[in-house]
Amino acid sequence: MSKAMKRLILLLCVLSVVAYVVTTQYANREKGNKKPEFSMEDREVTISVADPKEAIFQGVTVKDKEDGDVTDSLLVESLSNMASDHTRSAVIAAFDKNGNVAKTTRTVVYSDYVSPTFTLNNPLTVQTTKLSTILEGVQVEDVLDGDISDQVQLETEKTVEKDVTDNYKANLLVTNSAGDTVNIPVTVTACTITDMAAAPSIELDTYLIYLNKGDNTPSWKSFLKSVTVLGRTWLWDSGFYPEPEEDGSVPELRSNESWLQSSDIKVKQDVDTSVPGVYEVKYYVKAYKANPAASVRLFVVVRE
Repeated sequence: MSKAMKRLILLLCVLSVVAYVVTTQYANREKGNKKPEFSMEDREVTISVADPKEAIFQGVTVKDKEDGDVTDSLLVESLSNMASDHTRSAVIAAFDKNGNVAKTTRTVVYSDYVSPTFTLNNPLTVQTTKLSTILEGVQVEDVLDGDISDQVQLETEKTVEKDVTDNYKANLLVTNSAGDTVNIPVTVTACTITDMAAAPSIELDTYLIYLNKGDNTPSWKSFLKSVTVLGRTWLWDSGFYPEPEEDGSVPELRSNESWLQSSDIKVKQDVDTSVPGVYEVKYYVKAYKANPAASVRLFVVVRE
């Protein structure tokens, strides 16, 4: 065999070895680049707002050709904002030891989700010079985030005039971490010091209630707590009676004073529980009807 032939054979052997090594490395690399594969009982999962995020993984397994079961690597990469039907789209991911990441989406249904709920402990009546205090009695509780009262905003449709007593259309707004924004249209009464001092004061047990669609409307006067007229406070219990003195005795009426009657308090409302929305129940003292400062509002939210 000639030297040239030997060299050719040697070269072919070297090329064969190189080709084998390259082919093997490529095959191994391709094998190592394979992403884990998802197996899911159902594309939709129902959970409670109290459940941890891991509840989204119910019925999901992830297998990898090299590492086997990698279900323990599951994580929630992102959650969409809450939809009106109380669902969110979740992007879930899993990975293997080679760092290959597989992703898929799943619809998350919250069985007990409720949008942020407002409580009004004070009337939306304020002195024109103290508008910044209007939110002090506003509280919001959220099933996901807890107390989010510090995130409430008040937007009025026009600028409050400092020297005029007037009613202003406004909106109470709050958004939770799921992007669910609640907007409650309200009326804010801004009063001058003079008008507020001259007006009776009506106190309610609460200034916002929730009803469900189709509910019976309550007795609106049952929300009355007290009315103060000309320095006298009258308490309500299916009728008015004067607030007792500190020693518990019943105060005598002044010579120019008459017993406050239920008919002295007027209630104006158009609540229709067959139609979801926000309604206002206006209470005012009949003799002071012309003074906006003499009225107070109960806001009624009718839910679906």
